[in-house]
Amino acid sequence: MGLFGTTRIRCPAKQWTCIIRNSFVQIPVSFQVQLKTESGNPVAGSFTETASKWIFPGTPRTGPLADQLRFDRGWFNTFYSVQVCPTEDCVAEVD
Repeated sequence: MGLFGTTRIRCPAKQWTCIIRNSFVQIPVSFQVQLKTESGNPVAGSFTETASKWIFPGTPRTGPLADQLRFDRGWFNTFYSVQVCPTEDCVAEVD
């Protein structure tokens, strides 16, 4: 469990949902994300991770969704966000 506990976020099918958003944070941290579909089927879809270095925008990183994901916010990622787009309704638990 993280410093502030686990956050549960409902992620509707075929819609982008922001599950992590930080602004003006300068120190690194890792986020553990667990995704579960409401039907019990395997998780499918994609994510986009965007991090900036001070005022310089970063290049978004994309990838497939999985049951377990880890995102690492680095030093001086002034603006940082992670969005997910599952193929069916699911719940994201961010720790």
